[in-house]
Amino acid sequence: MCYFKKVNIPIEGTVMKTFVETSSILMEGVDEMIREGYFHDRSEAVNEALKEMLDRYKLSKLRAKERKIGQNIKSKGAN
Repeated sequence: MCYFKKVNIPIEGTVMKTFVETSSILMEGVDEMIREGYFHDRSEAVNEALKEMLDRYKLSKLRAKERKIGQNIKSKGAN
């Protein structure tokens, strides 16, 4: 099990390795954050970024569902 340093949120599941190609500018920014103590290493930084991306994705899906439900309620109220 892995834990994020900042919020101590457990990440369930099997640890998997992958390789990512990215720009040197992005890696320089990540390395700077590591030097400043935001993350222990690149893996932790990438995991945090992926978690935040997935959280935003899930939130956008929930908001879309809420909008659809709201539209259905309005259309039923008009009848």
